[in-house]
Amino acid sequence: FFPYRILYYVILSGNKKYEGGSSDMMKIMLSLSSERRAIPTIAHALKVRVAFAEYDYHAFFALQDNCPNMGAYLMDYLVPSFRRDALQRIRKAFR
Repeated sequence: FFPYRILYYVILSGNKKYEGGSSDMMKIMLSLSSERRAIPTIAHALKVRVAFAEYDYHAFFALQDNCPNMGAYLMDYLVPSFRRDALQRIRKAFR
């Protein structure tokens, strides 16, 4: 369930209440050993976290297509806000 918890905190980071970041996510990151980071599902969740934090739209949607187990259902909650943010950034870039 560890990868699902990481994805859940990524969802929370998109919430205005947690805009400054979640200390729970930091605790999770500090508790991860290198062996656990190598587990494919955890590695995928960490890549999603990085793509979301860096607004890397291409990587995010590629990771959504290749999501292991049931993580894609959690990622589906992120898609509408992520697309809206992407369109706003593209619109600002072409002003």
